[in-house]
Amino acid sequence: MQKRGFVTIATGDYYCWLAESLYMSYKLFSNSTYPMYVITDKKGEKRLKKLFDGVIVVDDASYGWVDKILVYKNTVFEETIFLDADMHITKDISFLFDAFEKNGSEVSCLGEFRAITETVRPNHFGQAAVDIFNLDKYIAFGGGVYYFKQSKKAQEC
Repeated sequence: MQKRGFVTIATGDYYCWLAESLYMSYKLFSNSTYPMYVITDKKGEKRLKKLFDGVIVVDDASYGWVDKILVYKNTVFEETIFLDADMHITKDISFLFDAFEKNGSEVSCLGEFRAITETVRPNHFGQAAVDIFNLDKYIAFGGGVYYFKQSKKAQEC
């Protein structure tokens, strides 16, 4: 098993196209030496193995967001950062491994605390929830970047 690497998922033609674009932006704009692998179906294998550092073929693809579950089960890395295929890299992202490791988590994502304001409340929280739980902030996170280690604790998540 390799130490660290990035993984994306591309099941179906559209996501293969997105993954190709992600990989090219990673190689063009990032100085990272960490490999990037792709998890794909049999149809995407031939197309993507010419480009990616490694291809992991799965038989149980669902062709939707549920495929993100495949990442933990199929990664070849001790530490993995999953990137949604529809992302575009514009600078070096290797610092993410150290940042996630520094926070001490075995499973994490990018996010921040945000204030609950008059404009946020109607879109995300009912007034009853704000009052009952005495909320003044919430955690906002992007679902396109996940970090995890191969560990019992991470597996339980």
